[in-house]
Amino acid sequence: MKQVYFLVADSVHRFAEGKIVVVGIFDVINAKAVPILFRPFGVAIRLEAGKTQEGRTYKGVLTLSKFRSAKPMFSASWTITFGKRDRGAPASAVLAMTVPFVQFESFGTYVFEVKTGRRCVASTKLYVREVEEAVPSGGGE
Repeated sequence: MKQVYFLVADSVHRFAEGKIVVVGIFDVINAKAVPILFRPFGVAIRLEAGKTQEGRTYKGVLTLSKFRSAKPMFSASWTITFGKRDRGAPASAVLAMTVPFVQFESFGTYVFEVKTGRRCVASTKLYVREVEEAVPSGGGE
């Protein structure tokens, strides 16, 4: 299994026919003070299957933790099924979900991880940065 992309955005919506709409990609949250209760946001993750993973179903968990902390502040279960290769293109699966809210207790680096069992198959970092004047959006740069 290989990570193709891992996006954090203001909104992620997946339609029944497979189309994914991602609005407002960011990796930095600007805040005047902490703790900060951050509004709903979405994640979109595309994974490619290796030959031995084609046609298989996997269950796992998406977590968000302070960098180098073992205690997740958010977690959600997921299930994906990889199809078969089509005309040489690798089989892939997309996870798209909404994170209802997260309370960030401190400034610094946070990490999203997608795990199957103990194995991390995808990850990305999210930064909470102190600013004098808060930016109204997610604050991606």
